[in-house]
Amino acid sequence: MISQCEYDVFLSHNSKEKPEVIKIQKELEAQGIRTFLDLDNFTVGRNWIEELLEIIDHKIKSAAIFYGCNGLGPIQEREIDRIRQKSFLDKNFRLIPVFLPTATEETVRNIPR
Repeated sequence: MISQCEYDVFLSHNSKEKPEVIKIQKELEAQGIRTFLDLDNFTVGRNWIEELLEIIDHKIKSAAIFYGCNGLGPIQEREIDRIRQKSFLDKNFRLIPVFLPTATEETVRNIPR
């Protein structure tokens, strides 16, 4: 069962960018912002993709989508699809693009619109 805790922000990222995202997560948490990062928050033995989609649907107030030099990861693309659906249905939901220092002009041009 998913925790009843709500997260202030879901951190969607390519796993290749995880070290940079963890640094940002630590800064956010130090400011009292509750984050969801896949490393910390899955239930052992549960289908993690199913749990991930449930968390996006029901447990987050906003999402930060990180863009870096590695493009979007395959799981991140699924997250973004679900996050965009949520933002369409919930007008109070916030979607925040975050460009990592490694992001290039090409990265910016290839953002799904």
